Amino acid sequence: MGKRCLVWCLWTAAGLSLVLESGCGRLGEGRRIVAFETAGAEIKLLGFPIHNSSEDGEPAWTYRHNAALDLLADHGADVIGLQGADPVQVQDLQRGLAVYEAVGTGSADWDPTWPICPVLYRKDRFRAAQTGSFWFSNTPWAAGSVHWGQGSPRVCIWVRLTERLTGRTFIVYNMQMDRRSAWSREKSAELLLRQIARGKRDEPVVVFGDFVDSADSRLIRILQGAEQTAGAEGTGLVDTWLPSALEGVVDGLSSRETDGAEVILVSPQVEILWAEVDRRMFEGRRPSGCFPAAALIRLP
Repeated sequence: MGKRCLVWCLWTAAGLSLVLESGCGRLGEGRRIVAFETAGAEIKLLGFPIHNSSEDGEPAWTYRHNAALDLLADHGADVIGLQGADPVQVQDLQRGLAVYEAVGTGSADWDPTWPICPVLYRKDRFRAAQTGSFWFSNTPWAAGSVHWGQGSPRVCIWVRLTERLTGRTFIVYNMQMDRRSAWSREKSAELLLRQIARGKRDEPVVVFGDFVDSADSRLIRILQGAEQTAGAEGTGLVDTWLPSALEGVVDGLSSRETDGAEVILVSPQVEILWAEVDRRMFEGRRPSGCFPAAALIRLP
């Protein structure tokens, strides 16, 4: 009887574990294996305008969250910038992709219904040494503040990541700019550059952004440093797409912005190895209404 009882108990525990893993809850359904691993000083970046399910024209999250998980698991990026997310989406992604930690998921003084711009990073490779946020307005430290003709509050999340093995650091900024006001986007770009200029001159910077503007817009010229910004003289960023496209490394597809894709910018001392826009569908579904962008960089 003792042996039979032991066998029955083991079988019951194994069966319960299998049920939990295979579909009784969203946690079991969503789990993915993230296989990609970069080496040395190389870092893979992925910018993803995920868009919360309440936005006009976006299919409900319940219909595309598996596609989003498949996309992120397939890329296996070291650092991910999400724009226009909501807390439920971030929770779903973290359940399904256990290798990532998230920063910028909100605080007590934020309206929980606002879309957020969290940064996800591989916690086995990096740790968050410092994190923070500021708002695109004349009062950037006042949560939810709105100026410059914006349609809604816009926030920038930043995190200083430290590589566990080497101790190297770099700063990541992630944001989604206002769609209504070009003036707001330009003023936001100036504010971002001033924040970057306050940091260490030799520390690498990565910027993820849903900037809503074309590659020849004044917004992009400001970010590249082609137009001087008071308080950020000599500060400028490089578009990861352009060096790759000029070298023919990308797949020859047309301009990024016509398809509403993401933009990834880096500081000039960062080496850009390649970049691409991911236009794939997963099981017949698009992960989002906007295409994500990926880039592989090497820190100095």
